[in-house]
Order: sequence, then C-alpha cells, then structure tokens
Amino acid sequence: MPLALTAQQEMVWKALKSNETDEYPISAWYLGALYALDNHYNPDRVSQAAQSLRELLEKLPRVFRENDAQGTASGFAEMRRDINTRILEDKKRYQGGWKGKEIDSQLDKTLKKVDCYFELNRQPTRKEQIQQAVATIDPMVEQFNSMIRQMKRERWYDLRKRLEGFAHHNRNPDIEEFRECLKRLERIIFDLLAPITAQDQHEIQSILNLSDRSASAIERMLSLIERRGANFAFFFKRVTETADTAWIPILDNRGYFTHPPNTEPIGDGRVNFPFWWPIRFLANMSKHSPNEVIEIVSQLPEVDNPKVYDDILDIALRLHGEQSTKLKPKILEYTGIEYQWYADRYADLLAHWTAENQTQAALDLSKVLIKFAPDPQAGYKQAHQKEKLDDRTTLQKTSEDYFNEGFNLPRLLEPVPRFDQWKYVKVMEKGIRPLTEKEPLKVACILIDEADNMIRLHKHQDELDKGKDKDASEIWWPRLDKQDSDYQDAKTALVYTLTFACEKVYEKSPGSITSLQRWLDYFEQLAGCRSVAL
Repeated sequence: MPLALTAQQEMVWKALKSNETDEYPISAWYLGALYALDNHYNPDRVSQAAQSLRELLEKLPRVFRENDAQGTASGFAEMRRDINTRILEDKKRYQGGWKGKEIDSQLDKTLKKVDCYFELNRQPTRKEQIQQAVATIDPMVEQFNSMIRQMKRERWYDLRKRLEGFAHHNRNPDIEEFRECLKRLERIIFDLLAPITAQDQHEIQSILNLSDRSASAIERMLSLIERRGANFAFFFKRVTETADTAWIPILDNRGYFTHPPNTEPIGDGRVNFPFWWPIRFLANMSKHSPNEVIEIVSQLPEVDNPKVYDDILDIALRLHGEQSTKLKPKILEYTGIEYQWYADRYADLLAHWTAENQTQAALDLSKVLIKFAPDPQAGYKQAHQKEKLDDRTTLQKTSEDYFNEGFNLPRLLEPVPRFDQWKYVKVMEKGIRPLTEKEPLKVACILIDEADNMIRLHKHQDELDKGKDKDASEIWWPRLDKQDSDYQDAKTALVYTLTFACEKVYEKSPGSITSLQRWLDYFEQLAGCRSVAL
C-alpha cells in the first residue's frame, strides 16, 4: 500500500525532489528509507533505512557542488595520459636526471600541467563539502555567527556517525532512537532546502512583540533565526531597533556573544572583514543595560577584525565616566591589530574620555596611539648602505632624491606611525590637544618621550653605537611655533603638538615649568635636540 506521509515528511520529500539530479535521486533514497522502516515484517529494516539515509546525507552536498570531481573522471584520465607522455619525452632530454639542471620551456609546461591536474583533482573534505553546500543553498550563510555555522556542521557529523552505527547489522537496534535520528535528519534537510518565506519573518516579529514570552516561544525564536542567514539578519535588525534588553541574557546563554569573527582570506592576498550582528546589538543596548554589555564585551576573545573593534569603540563612546573606561583593555587590543580602518575614531574617544574627566585612561591610550615604529625597510637599507652621508645631508634629502641622484639605496630611515598619516594628525588635533588643556605637563612629557623615539628611529644603529648625536634641529625642523602649510605629516603633527603642550604648561601651570625643563634637558641629552628651541 502507498505510504501515508506526515505533513513534515511530505515537505521534506518535495524539497529533496525539487533539488535532486539524475545522478543523485535523493528524494527516492529518502522515500525508500521510509518504506523500509515502515515494513515491520522486515527484520533488517533499520539497517536498510539507515544505509539509505546515510547515502542521502553524504551525497546531499554534492548535489549543490558546481564542479563534481566524479563528473570529470574521463577528463582526468586524459590529463594523466598527456602528462605521462610529456614526462617520457622530458626524460630523454634529461639523461643524467633532474638534479641541478635548468628547467627548459618544455619541462616547465609539463610541471604546469601536473600542478593543474592536482588542483582540479583535489577532493574536498566532508567539512568543505558541507560548507560548500550550505553556502550554495543559503546565500546569506555568512550572516551567521561562526558558532552557529560550527554547530550546524557538528550536528551533521554527529548524525552521520549515528546513522553509520545503525547501518551496521545490529540484532537489537533501538527503533525509537533511530526514529529520533530520522526526525533530526528531516529538520536539517528542511532548514537547508525549504524556501524562506515571509511567514518566518512574520513569526519572528510576532515573538518580538510579545510582552511575556514563554520558554517555548524563546526556543521557537532561536530555531527560526538559526535556520537561515536571512532569518538571523532579520531578527538582529529588528531587535537592534528596540530597547528590549531581555534578549541579552537569552542570547548570552546560547553563546551568541562568544565567537566574534576574524578576518577571512578570500584569495589573491585579499581579506574579508565580516560584519558581526551581535556586537551591533550590544552597542544599541549599552545605553539601557551598560553593566551587562560591559561584562560581555570585556570577556570577548581577541580577534583581528576591525569591524568588531569599531563597534566596541562605539560602545565606549556611548557610555559615560568610569563605565566607558572599563573597556580600555579592549580598546588597547584594537590598537595592536594589523588593520586600522577606523583609527581616526580614536580621536573621538580621547576627546570623550577627556570631557568625562577620565584623563588617566586618555593618557594611557595616548601613549600607545602616538608611537612610531622603525622603518619597515631598516634592515634592508642598513645591509645595502654604500654611501657615507653626513647627518645634515641625510636629514635634508628624501629617498626619491637619493634614487634620482644615482645612489643604490637611500641612507635615510623613515619611522612610521601606527596608522595612516592623516589619521595620526587627526588624533593629535582632535584627541591629544583637548587632553593637553587638562593635563599639559603629563601630555608634554609623553610627547617629549615620543619625539626622542622618533628622532632616534631616523638613525642607523651604528650611528647610535658610536654616539653620533649631532644637533641638527635647525635643519630638520626650521620652525616649531608655526606650521608652514595646511598639510601635515605624522612627524610634523607630533612636533607641533609637543610645542603646543609646552606652551600650555607655561600658560596653565607655571609651577610645573621646572619639571618641564628637567624633561627637556633629559630629551636634549638623548636626542641632541636644542631644548631652547622649544
């Protein structure tokens, strides 16, 4: 008799039917498993049903792979024959073997064909197959947390392992346990293949509108938003617009705030910076539940994604007083990552902490932000240095001048700021200068130390070892009290801000002049720069 399918089974069968191929009739495998399981007169029904379902689970990713390796088996055979023929011809030209021989044009073509063969023939792992399948089925899968994506993979692996156990002929299989596996498989298939409709989003919105949510409603919401990337994004877009802080502990307990994404390589040296919905949600909730948000953000693991840290910086800007500075450790983490797209916002944070009278936190951050690093090519320049130029010439000329004049490499070392020049200038103008108004002496001392560091980084190590600290201040900095143009580079901004800080000490804290003079004298001893000029 025809098998009577439940409503859920019929939806799963239709979803499989609409996606199957001639090579992979996955709907027939599913229906065959149901018929086998329903035949109570078959003593091996569980094993037979499990084998069909295991085959379905293994082949489902291949249905959605654009390039199935098995579909090109004949092409690979032809490639192998061609490569073998070429190698035989190559051996005739390399009678003594390959070692120490120059690769000629013909052998080069052979090696390229070998490389191409292995690249095309590379079989993806089961994990890669699942990732490919999910990415093909769900174009918004990247909206998910890495935690949810990992959870989906683990569910897949665990189910496959359990089906393997049932597929082996077992005299006393647990029929109820197997039925539970079947239900889990049906849920996975339905979540992957069922079309996303407005009904899902309407249900999400309805649950969000509830003033008193039951445990079942919350669980239903979580299952909806974990089904597809579109649902995940829709939920966070809606909940971020509200002030409903009740979702913070729910999402926290589910682990939504524990896996911020790192940058993702996408080939050719390029990287992707994933957007992370949960941190944007926390930023919007920070005004209403600051302590909860601070606790969660403070425990986030370190990543290299600037988009995550920019939202953390945004949270620090929304909070006030000591609550804001509790995020200082995460902000300092931000300064240490490679990508600094939003570094100009440090200026806003320095100004915010200064206005909130959190000057010590602002000073701590300033010390990090204004730092110069050694010339990235310092070792290269030192190793290839051929001309002995005096300090005066070194400081006057640029690298381009030296190349134009026929020198092999410039002697001049160029220390670099932590981030782009214009962002460094903005930090100085919008962040450090307001802080100087409140703490002129402390800021001046910090800037003196960094000016010393910056000048020293201009010199080769052999010069420092020999004590060549000639005073060249009139050459490298003709005017300290007025900028020559509207444009400033990072070194210019550092020196101008240092001058400004010294002026503020004289203006606002005349009792600190003696302390400032001691710092300047110390600076003079280290860097050879005339303190009287300052």
